[in-house]
Amino acid sequence: MFRRLATSSLAMAAMAVPALSEITPAEVWDQLIAENESVGIELTEGSREEAGDTLTITDAVFSNESATSSMEMTMPKVVLNQTGDGGVRWFLEGDVTGSITEVTPDDTEIVIPFTLSMPVNETVTTGSFEDLTHEYTAETVTVTMEFPVDEGQSAPVPLTITMEGLSGTQRSIEQGAAGGREVDFDGAITRLGFALDANIEEGEGRGAGTAAGEYVMDGLEMTGRFVLAQGVDNLEEQLEEALRGGMEVVLDASYTGGTGSFTFNGTDSDGAPTNGEGSMTAGPGKLSFAMSDEGLTYSADVESSTNTFSNSRMPFPVQYALNAGSFELAIPVLPSDEPAPFTFKSAISGLTVNDEVWALFDPNAQLPRDAADLNIDVAGDLLMTESLLNPPMNPSAPEPSGEAQGGDEATGDDMAGDDMADDGEAMPGMEAMPEPPMPVKVTINDISLKAVGAEAKVQGELTAPEGGTMAEAPVGQITGEFTGIESLMGTLGAMGLIPQEQMMGARMMLSMFARPVEGEPGKLTTELEFRDDGSIFANGQQVK
Repeated sequence: MFRRLATSSLAMAAMAVPALSEITPAEVWDQLIAENESVGIELTEGSREEAGDTLTITDAVFSNESATSSMEMTMPKVVLNQTGDGGVRWFLEGDVTGSITEVTPDDTEIVIPFTLSMPVNETVTTGSFEDLTHEYTAETVTVTMEFPVDEGQSAPVPLTITMEGLSGTQRSIEQGAAGGREVDFDGAITRLGFALDANIEEGEGRGAGTAAGEYVMDGLEMTGRFVLAQGVDNLEEQLEEALRGGMEVVLDASYTGGTGSFTFNGTDSDGAPTNGEGSMTAGPGKLSFAMSDEGLTYSADVESSTNTFSNSRMPFPVQYALNAGSFELAIPVLPSDEPAPFTFKSAISGLTVNDEVWALFDPNAQLPRDAADLNIDVAGDLLMTESLLNPPMNPSAPEPSGEAQGGDEATGDDMAGDDMADDGEAMPGMEAMPEPPMPVKVTINDISLKAVGAEAKVQGELTAPEGGTMAEAPVGQITGEFTGIESLMGTLGAMGLIPQEQMMGARMMLSMFARPVEGEPGKLTTELEFRDDGSIFANGQQVK
C-alpha cells in the first residue's frame, strides 16, 4: 500500500541540474500526470488557472484501484512558475490528505487515512518532456497515518513519520514511443523518525493501557533507479507483465545510526497491572532492494546494535548486543522451465547477553560466555513452477477455471461447502496460493556457529536426483568440522542440562556421525554422503 503513496508523491518531491532547454509549467504538470498514469494512478484536477508564467492547480486528486486495494489523495494547491532561465519552480500549498483501503480475504475493508504536510518545499524542473531533471528540497515532511486495530477498538493507532532536511535529484528519461521511462534518483534525509502513541481499549483477550514508541535514523542517503516497461498502463495489475517487459527497480540506502525506545503501561486480560519499556541503538547500516525479471534481491547490514527491554513481571532487564549483523536474499519471482539461482545469507558477529540471562541456566558460570558468531551462506538453483506474484499479491493473475474436475460447471451451491477440494487444492473461485519453489541444487558454502566454547562448520552440496526431487532423496555430500563438542557435552551433563541416563546415548550418536581428527585433540569431523539409491553413509558407514 505504501508503494501507491510513494509513487504518487514521486513527482511532489522531484529533482534537477542546469537547464537543458525551455520548458513550461503546463509541460511539467502534464509530465507528472503521464508518469502517474503509467503506473495506474489517475489524476483529476479540481481547477486549472494560467496567469502569465504561472500555472495554479487546485484540488488535484490522485487515485488508484485494484481488486484488493485502493488509494486516493488530494493536493489542495500546486503552484508552478517559470524561472526565466528555462526551468520551472513549483511547490505545494496546504496539507495533502487521503486514504488507503485494503480488502482482506474475508472481504473486510481496512481504511487507513493519512495526511502529508510539507510547509516549506520547492522543486525546480529543467530539461524537456523527453528528458526531465528535478531538484527538490523540503525543510520538514510529516506523514500521519491511522491504523484500525479491530472491531473492539474504536480509537485507531496513530503513526507519525517525520523527515527533516529532505533533498535530492531525479532524472526522468523517455524510452521509446510506447511510454516507457527510466527514472534515476538520489536523495538525502538528515533525520527520519517514526513515532507511535496509542491508547489501547480493553477487549476480548486483552486489557487496557497505553503504548508509545519511536525510532530515529540519522544521515540517511539514497540512490536508485526505476525503469518502467513500455506499454504498461497499470503497474498494480500488470506487475508480472511489466517485469517481463523490462521493468527494473533498484534502491540503495545507508544511514549513520539509529536510536529507539518504547513503553507500555496498562492491565492484562485479567485486570492485573503490567508495564514495560525498552531501548535500542544501532550503528551505521545499509539497505538494498532490487527487482527485475531476473528476480528479487534484498539485503541489510548493521555495524553494531545494543538492545534492552524489561517487563514488570520479569526479575531483571534483558540486554543483548552484537558487533555486526547482515542479511541477504536473492530469489527468482517469475516462472520458468529452467532453474534460476538463489542466495540466502545471514550473519551475526559478537552476540552477547547480560549475566542475569546466563544465570537462569548457568548460575555457577560453568559455560564460557564469549561472544557468539553465526554465519549462514547458502546458494543454489530453484525451479519456479509458478510466479511469486500470483494471488493474493497480484490481482491480475487468472482465476481458477469454472470447470469442475468432472467437466461440469461449478455452481454456487457446489462451493458453499468446504473451501478446499479433497486433494487440498483451492476450490474454483478461490485465490490459490502459489506453488513453493522447488530446489534442484543447494550449495552450502558455509554454515558455522561459535558459542559456549564450541565451534561447528558445515559445507557441501546436494542436488535433486534425475527424475526426482530433493525432498525425496537428495544426492551429494556434506562435510563438517567440530571443535569442543565433547567438552561441551560433559559440561552440560555436569550442569544437569543433559540427564546422565541420556548422556550415553548422546555420546553414541556423536560417535556414529563424527570421528576424531588425528593429532588434534577435541576436534571431530564428519562426512555425510547421499547416494542415488536413497542410501546415506556417515564416514563410510551406512546409516540408512
